[in-house]
Amino acid sequence: MNASTETNKLDNYEINSETLALVPVRYGVRIYTQVHEINGTFIVPRRPIDIIKHSCAYFGSTYHGRVLGAQKLLNASHKIPIVVDSATSLYFFPTSSASREDCHWISLELILRHYPTELHFTKIVFRNNRTIDFPCSYTIIKNQLLRTAYLKSKLVQNIEEVINRSAFRNRSFLVADGDTPYQIPQSEVRPI
Repeated sequence: MNASTETNKLDNYEINSETLALVPVRYGVRIYTQVHEINGTFIVPRRPIDIIKHSCAYFGSTYHGRVLGAQKLLNASHKIPIVVDSATSLYFFPTSSASREDCHWISLELILRHYPTELHFTKIVFRNNRTIDFPCSYTIIKNQLLRTAYLKSKLVQNIEEVINRSAFRNRSFLVADGDTPYQIPQSEVRPI
């Protein structure tokens, strides 16, 4: 594939809410990334995993930290989906081991539907009705979608749990002792 003649070229890239997928392409002896966004496609002279790592750092974390967190939440060790940024709901999953040069990264949030095609490919239709064929089985895509959705669900549950606990800690109790009710902060209430 002659990447520079088919699409525009960028020197660097941060994953954002319009990123559909990161697709590895061979350019001479190097691996570049064909970035698919809602409104276009372009080439970045970096491997998909390097864009993932750069984007994690851009949003204040490390790729390694994101992988360790996801492994713990999922109790899994292979083909780990990651949260690039939870605040903007950037969840991406790999189609194979992240260390492989043929690994694609796909956005969870922008997938509308997916279905198998011939020769072990999977067609994904994104929310903007754009379709991309990925060279992996329907089962792999389906499992990775489910795993990534589970990761998102677990993370949202954990965040809600922390919010609920902190909201409960800041409550006060209305006490009626005699004729004058008054409030006691929960922090002052001790078990007997």
